[in-house]
Amino acid sequence: MKRQVEDKIAPRTHGWHFVILVAVILSGALWLAIGRVAYAQDTYDYTVQEGDSWPTVASHTGVSVEALQAANPEAAARDTGWLMVGETLAVPNIAVAAAPVPQRTHVVGAGESWNSIADTFHISVALLRAANPQSIRPANVLYRGETLIIPTPGASAPPASTATPTAEPEATEGVTETATVTEETVAPTAEAVGEATATETPTSEETATEEVSTPEAITETISGTISGTVEATATVAVDAGSEVTATEGVTTSEGLTTSEGSATSPITSTSEISGEISGATTFDLPVCPDRFADYPELMTELVNNAAPDGLNTVVAFLTSCDALVDDGVSMSDLNGDGVDDLVVVYQNPSQDQIFVEGDLIIFDSTEDGYVLGYRARAAGEVRLLNVDDINLDGLPDVAWVDTTCGASTCFDTVNVRSWDGSTWADWTDGTVTMAYAEINLADVSELATGKEITMEGGIYGSVGAGPQRSRSEVWGSVDGKPYSLLEKSYGKTECLYHTVLDANRAFLDAPTNGFEAATTLYNQAATDQSLIKCWVRNDELAELRSFSLFRLALIAGYSDDKATAEAKVADLTSQFPGSTYDEVGQLWLKSFDAGGDAAKACEDVTAFAEQDSSAWEILADYGYTNPSFEAVDVCPILDLNGAEATPTAGTPTAEGDTP
Repeated sequence: MKRQVEDKIAPRTHGWHFVILVAVILSGALWLAIGRVAYAQDTYDYTVQEGDSWPTVASHTGVSVEALQAANPEAAARDTGWLMVGETLAVPNIAVAAAPVPQRTHVVGAGESWNSIADTFHISVALLRAANPQSIRPANVLYRGETLIIPTPGASAPPASTATPTAEPEATEGVTETATVTEETVAPTAEAVGEATATETPTSEETATEEVSTPEAITETISGTISGTVEATATVAVDAGSEVTATEGVTTSEGLTTSEGSATSPITSTSEISGEISGATTFDLPVCPDRFADYPELMTELVNNAAPDGLNTVVAFLTSCDALVDDGVSMSDLNGDGVDDLVVVYQNPSQDQIFVEGDLIIFDSTEDGYVLGYRARAAGEVRLLNVDDINLDGLPDVAWVDTTCGASTCFDTVNVRSWDGSTWADWTDGTVTMAYAEINLADVSELATGKEITMEGGIYGSVGAGPQRSRSEVWGSVDGKPYSLLEKSYGKTECLYHTVLDANRAFLDAPTNGFEAATTLYNQAATDQSLIKCWVRNDELAELRSFSLFRLALIAGYSDDKATAEAKVADLTSQFPGSTYDEVGQLWLKSFDAGGDAAKACEDVTAFAEQDSSAWEILADYGYTNPSFEAVDVCPILDLNGAEATPTAGTPTAEGDTP
């Protein structure tokens, strides 16, 4: 809690003794303020997102990892150190006293990263990030010229309430490469996260030898006839006396061209602006801003002050600044008032080429002019997919892709916003994200209406990701509802591990679909010698095959086939004598023979696995893109009377389901 100290000193008439006394009191108050960190009684909830880990959640919330884990002992107790996507963490509300001494700051230079700056000041990266929540972005990007606070070693993190990235540039639900057990749409990693610095303004070393001063005046001239096509040209005057002409434009349309080419008139990056403009109008465009965060305000002023051609003026302004993205503009009546609205994608023209900083804005028409109806505050490069009623619910939608890149992998996130009559609502149920995704809009499913989002990819560019295979996803809008995951499938693989994962999924689906698929897959895993080792465990093949034989015995037990259960355990003992799963199989069979209850026998196996970690460690660590595995997962308890399997530790991950 901040302690306010009034900087008031009694009149000198009280003597220098009184001055000393006051100084001592003030000094004591300041020292109390330094060390005082008050934890509020209440907490707030944080839902674990794809790509989260203990350090990243701590950084985003401004709470130390230790405090976060202390508030969430159950999640912190996992030996793997993983977080589960969708689980709720309690985040302590922390109030931190204001620093009584001037803060140290550092201006980010070319090539610097979180790690290098932390090393320079002999502090931890976690502490540096906690002190600068506004600079936390996907891919750990720092911008040249931004100022970081350098905390004193041992200082506390800032209050959780200040840990939201700000609008310059504000990262939305981006994906970073951190250690999280999550869908393959996640970018977790247990390795050190790559650091990178994006260039926002050129340094003196990189400045071109021939310099051009900032233009003092930019003029856009728009002329044409009522029925004709108009060319918009922004002419930039520079001190050198030359003219630099940037030409850009759009065609008014109802949507963008999709992979099928079925959308209405395509939006191009040519110099055409279609529309009805009478006479000729000249506008003075503002000077291009130095800060990317200043573009929205300038565009909002332009779209209203340059009426009746405000939309075209915004396009010309972005063109003159070299900030307009190809195929990134749509002009059409979206809110149904008979006046064109504007969807525009733009990017920072002064940034480093490796890390693109882009954004998307929707300008809505109102009775009083145009307002900024929605701003994406994207995390990376933005690509417009479609502006149309893509799910055929009678309401316009805007779909785009936000691409962010980490040290080794780039992630594509699809966003859909739908006009509900008053606002642009998020129209996705979940995070639609995949590594290196090929994305299309197409009508491929009978389960949903309109066009579905199809994604193919999912391969991470990191060794620590573990054994991987490509996957395909279909997201659709069922009965006009937000887009949700309809289908998921995986590419072919020679890895024995992947066959076991498929069998595990089929096993957990048995209460609904029966044991046929699981039996086939476990038999394949146990006997197919063409399936290969794909990870780093010394006895990987033997471990996975012995596990598969045990699961075949378990299936027989759930099917009340005692003879087959005994035969599979006998095969297990014969082929893998003395192995962990030989012991697990013998324990389970003894309990099953005694009571005839496969589920009760599983309870005994779980108790054993909690004491002997080797029973579950064989599947616990196959890289950060693959499922977790704990004691409760060794012998899942199934309710074959219609309920699902008892919840296990392995929440949906890169491979999609629990083991």
